[in-house]
Amino acid sequence: PLVTALCLCRGLQRAGLQGHGVKWPNDILVNGEKVAGVLVESQSTGSGPALAIIGIGLNVRMPESAIGQPVALIDRPWADLVSLLPRERRSVSRNELVALLLEELLPGLALFELRGFSAFQAEWSERDLLSGKRLRLEGNGGFRYGRAIGIDDNGGLEVDIDGYGPQVLYAADVSIHDA
Repeated sequence: PLVTALCLCRGLQRAGLQGHGVKWPNDILVNGEKVAGVLVESQSTGSGPALAIIGIGLNVRMPESAIGQPVALIDRPWADLVSLLPRERRSVSRNELVALLLEELLPGLALFELRGFSAFQAEWSERDLLSGKRLRLEGNGGFRYGRAIGIDDNGGLEVDIDGYGPQVLYAADVSIHDA
């Protein structure tokens, strides 16, 4: 999901989007509002090759009536791509967007297969919206708080958790805690 999110960021930048980054592990945000997300489901038979199914959700053009309004199906602040693009790029077609995304995603996945996440570590640091931020972590039926340190070589979120010290998380609901 992290590599896919970075490739998505590249494609969106080529489409004209600026000021976006990744909230670990899979959300693309602009000014704290979600414009896209990634979901990767993997399957393995043990001895054979693994299969990964990548899903990308992108708010391209939300209805005018929805702009600025809470939507029951979207439980957090959101934005749509077209309203964030420079005026001269707002007529971008969905086909053009898909082409831009695939032009970034296919070579990105090939590089990941060859070199792993380390090939993306520097780019992640540039796009990381959590690094150094105070976080609220939800998991296992409770909450913890800490400060984001960064991402480890396997894509885990490194957090200095209050009272527990540095830990690496591979699953958690994470939000920025501005208290």
